Amino acid sequence: MHATRLIRICLLALLASVAAVAPALALCAACNATVRLDGHLAACFANRAPAELKALADTGKSMLIVDLNDCATRGSLPTGNDGDTPPAPLDLRFAADAAGIRCLADLIGAMDDAALDPHHEFDLTTDCPAN
Repeated sequence: MHATRLIRICLLALLASVAAVAPALALCAACNATVRLDGHLAACFANRAPAELKALADTGKSMLIVDLNDCATRGSLPTGNDGDTPPAPLDLRFAADAAGIRCLADLIGAMDDAALDPHHEFDLTTDCPAN
């Protein structure tokens, strides 16, 4: 009996902590919190955003996997890293909900193209208003 009560208390504490953090997140729990894109991937995503939103609505699901593997990237531009660290990989695939797709498209639209090269990390938890 004591173990069952302890498990219930732990579960309630876990649920309370998740509930306290959830409003701060603009994205679904399974969605990427950050997305790293270069200028070409960002432009490709921005052009596809309406189609991605339609695909998401058509599936009736809460999120989808955005796949940018067929978008061209510049690939060999300098990364801004020193020679000792490997460049951070670009996100060719990432999970996003409708709010995340709209927010990322808006963030890209508001940026200067030079800021996207060679890589830019969009933080969707801090740069996007909570739903």
